[in-house]
Amino acid sequence: MDIPEALKNEISSLKTHLNSKIEEANKSLEKSYTDKVDSHVKKEVKALSDLLGQKELALQGAIDKLDAQVRKGLIQRDAETKSFEDLIMDNVMKEGFQQAVRENKAGQFMMDITGKAIGTMTEAASLTGEVIAPNRRESILELAQRPVHIRSLIPQGTMTSNVFRYVQETAGEGAADMTEEGVKKSQVDYDLDAIDSPVRKITAFARISEEMIDDIPALTSFLSRRLTKDIRKKEDSQLLYGSGSGQNLTGLNQNATAFIAFAADSNAQIIDLVIAVYSTIESLEYEASGVLLSPKDYYTIYTAKDANGAYVKQDLVNTLGGQLFIAGIPVFRNTAVNVGEYFIGDWLNGAQIFDRKGVNVRFYDQDEDNAQKNLITVIAEERLAFPIYYPDSFVFGTLATDIAKIQDFT
Repeated sequence: MDIPEALKNEISSLKTHLNSKIEEANKSLEKSYTDKVDSHVKKEVKALSDLLGQKELALQGAIDKLDAQVRKGLIQRDAETKSFEDLIMDNVMKEGFQQAVRENKAGQFMMDITGKAIGTMTEAASLTGEVIAPNRRESILELAQRPVHIRSLIPQGTMTSNVFRYVQETAGEGAADMTEEGVKKSQVDYDLDAIDSPVRKITAFARISEEMIDDIPALTSFLSRRLTKDIRKKEDSQLLYGSGSGQNLTGLNQNATAFIAFAADSNAQIIDLVIAVYSTIESLEYEASGVLLSPKDYYTIYTAKDANGAYVKQDLVNTLGGQLFIAGIPVFRNTAVNVGEYFIGDWLNGAQIFDRKGVNVRFYDQDEDNAQKNLITVIAEERLAFPIYYPDSFVFGTLATDIAKIQDFT
C-alpha cells in the first residue's frame, strides 16, 4: 500500500535533516579527537530521531488498526470496485487522518468504512459465529421412556427350547367324603392336560452410516439403550394385551375373569371396585398380590372427593415408603395400561416369563449393500414364552363399567 505523498515527503525531510546532524557530529568528533560532542547537537539529533520513530509508529499503528478491523468483519470490502488496499487508502486520505498522524493520535482515529456506529463491545453486538466455545454433555438425551416394565411384577426364568410346556389340571370327578368304618372310601380322579406356550420373538433394527458411528461418540451406547427400551415397551403390550394369534403372545386380558358385582353401593368409587375385585379373586381360591392402573387412574385414588368436595379418607388406603396400598395390597401405575382399564390378580403365581434369549443388540456391517454404502445395521431382539398358569386368577375390566355394576346392582 502506498503512503500519501505529503507524508512521505515529510518523513524524507526529517531523515535528511537527521543525517546532516549526524554528519556534523562526526566532523566535530574528528576535529576534537575526544568523545565529547557538543551537547546542543546531541540533543537535537536525539529529538529528531525520536520524532521520526513516532511518525513511523503512528502510521504503522493506523494501518494495523485498519487491518484488524477488516479481519474482525467490522469493515466490509466493496467486492465490485474496492480492494483492501483501496479501502485503507480511502480512509488514510480522509480529512483529519494525516493530521492525527502528525499529532501522534492515529490510534485514536476511527475508520468509518462500514458506517457502523462506535459503541460498547458486547457479546450480542460484537461476536459472530462460535467465538465462545459452549460446554457440552457428550451423552445423547433420549425421549422420556417408561421407567418400570410389566415383567418386574411377574416371576422370570430361562429356557432352552422353542416351546415351554406345563401340565395343568383341567377337571376331575368325585370328591372326598366322610367314610364309615368298613365302608368303601370315596374315589376321585383328576384330568390333566399338557399346555404349550410357544416362544415368540420381538425385534427392531436401525440402519446408520459409519460416519455417524465414528463422529458421534455417544451414538453406540444410545442405540443400544434405545432399541432395548423399544423391545421392552412392545413386550409390555404383549404381556397385557397380546391376542395370542399369529406371532403374538397371549396376554393377561384374553382369559381373565370378568368382574361380577355382588353388592350394591350407589356411591361406589374406584377404591370400592378394587376391594370388590379382591373378593372376586379370593372366592376363586386365589389371592390378589397387586393392582395395576394407568397413572391417570392411579392418582384419582388420592383426589377422590365426597358430595361436599371434601377428600375421601379411608382407613384401608395408606402409603408406606412411597408405595400405595389398598387393604394391604400394593397398587402400581404404568403407562402400559390403557387409561380407564385395570388389572388385579395373583401376579406371583398366576403367570411366568421364560426368556429363551434376553434382549440382544448387535451391529452388522454386512447387510444388503451396507459394505458398498458404508452403512451399519443395528439389530435388537428377544425371544420369550409367557405361560399363564391361572388365567382366572386375574380380573381385567373397564373402571367406569365395573363401578357402574356396583352402583346399579340389584
